[in-house]
Amino acid sequence: MTNKDTNGVNMKFASLFSGGGLADLGLHESGMIHAFGVEWKRAESRVYKHVMGDVLNIDVRDSRLPQFIKNHNVDFLWASPPCTEFTPARTRAFDDETANLAIESAKIIGESDVKYAVIENSENMRNYPHFKAIIETLKQYGSVGFKVIDPTGLG
Repeated sequence: MTNKDTNGVNMKFASLFSGGGLADLGLHESGMIHAFGVEWKRAESRVYKHVMGDVLNIDVRDSRLPQFIKNHNVDFLWASPPCTEFTPARTRAFDDETANLAIESAKIIGESDVKYAVIENSENMRNYPHFKAIIETLKQYGSVGFKVIDPTGLG
């Protein structure tokens, strides 16, 4: 795989809820160009900085983030909002504020005008109203297509 999209333009990526940077590392190793990650947890952002480099230690709800993404000419945005509310393994009360971070990811994707995006989460998310809200939010910014992918079939 190369770092060029179908138009021959270099594909630059950024990530939200970047954690320690493992998804970013995979994207980078596939040939994409790393711009930055966004991770508000200090410990995770220190690991990310060691693994990938540039990391914004801010909350994704910061209203300046979509413009920052635009200013860095990001083509592809990877978002891994917390799955703790959507997983069937959840053992505590549902936290709507945490779950709404997935909807915030869709809003950032729309406002930042990226060409491509992935919101990675538990397949079980489809059973919550948040999934419909994500799709509706993305539709507000233009067309949207989605597919649930089972990673066990990817090799």
